[in-house]
Amino acid sequence: MWEYITALGYWWFIVIAPITLDIIGVCQLASGNQFTGIPSLVWFQVAFVFLLIIPFIAFHRVRVQRDKVLEAEQSLVLTPHAYAIGLSGMTGYPDEPDNADWLCLEVTVNPINKPIDTLDLLIDSEIIHANHWPCKNVAAFNAYFKITGWRWKGKNQVELIANVGNKKYSSGRINIDFNVEVWGSHRI
Repeated sequence: MWEYITALGYWWFIVIAPITLDIIGVCQLASGNQFTGIPSLVWFQVAFVFLLIIPFIAFHRVRVQRDKVLEAEQSLVLTPHAYAIGLSGMTGYPDEPDNADWLCLEVTVNPINKPIDTLDLLIDSEIIHANHWPCKNVAAFNAYFKITGWRWKGKNQVELIANVGNKKYSSGRINIDFNVEVWGSHRI
């Protein structure tokens, strides 16, 4: 009973109200409707209405608490585990624009209920938007970023950022060597 009352929060008085109304109704019956002047049937009907309302309020409050817990648990974890650099038109890489350098990140994620809206790569303070990635919820995928301006600039720390709804999720900083030759896959 205590858990039920705490689930109601500041609506706890609604649990007490039917009991109080029933006591008044019994007093009304015993006094021949002289206790308050209002027929006892009215007190019992009001108590019954309160008894109908209580479960709906409790259910709504518990549902709100459950949704908060589920949303907190639904954290996207981005784990880039390998990368490769390729040129436009190479197998698996975007075709356009011509002669562009592309970074392919192999990413694993924990599946969540919502798809990734945008996927960005942060290098220093520059944000590079992903060319394409799966729109559906998958456990692993490849994301392609046009990195022509960063090619041959050595090792750099990058961060993968996914936007899901109004939340941002980050992979944390990872090291990428932009001096590697095309085709080879490199572990992060």
